[in-house]
Amino acid sequence: MTLTNWVALLNEPKAILGPYKGMAPPLATFAPHWWSTSFDSVAIAGQFMQLPELIPPSWENSEQARADAVFRFTTVRLLHVDGVLERSEDDDSLHGKPRGISGQCSLTAMGDAFIDDAGHGIFRPWKQFKFVQPAFTILLEAGDVSIVCGRGASSQPRPRV
Repeated sequence: MTLTNWVALLNEPKAILGPYKGMAPPLATFAPHWWSTSFDSVAIAGQFMQLPELIPPSWENSEQARADAVFRFTTVRLLHVDGVLERSEDDDSLHGKPRGISGQCSLTAMGDAFIDDAGHGIFRPWKQFKFVQPAFTILLEAGDVSIVCGRGASSQPRPRV
């Protein structure tokens, strides 16, 4: 799986393909500003620095359009985190406008597969997500990957700053 096909690994690719008219932004433009984990799931929130040509109304906020997104990984079998996630100089988390810094980001299919737990008996590949900044790295392997975009992403619960 090439890096340009990362959306094919999402449970619901329309969540990102719809606003971008079928051409999702490169993962290199994803700039995370928080992550959290609970049992066998991980959430990573940020924004795509590349906006769609026509910005959906649900992505508008009162001052500036943002391509907010939250990646949700479930059935996580491996999680490795090193360092502290860096934020942009423009970060304004105090007023609800967090901003991350992009880094090297990839979402790829792995060579091994698992049977989905929905009872359909379908073999699906494990997925590997990796994000690297100079002082931060997160590497995880998960069975399911979903994405929430726009207003839905900006309303996701966040850790306190």
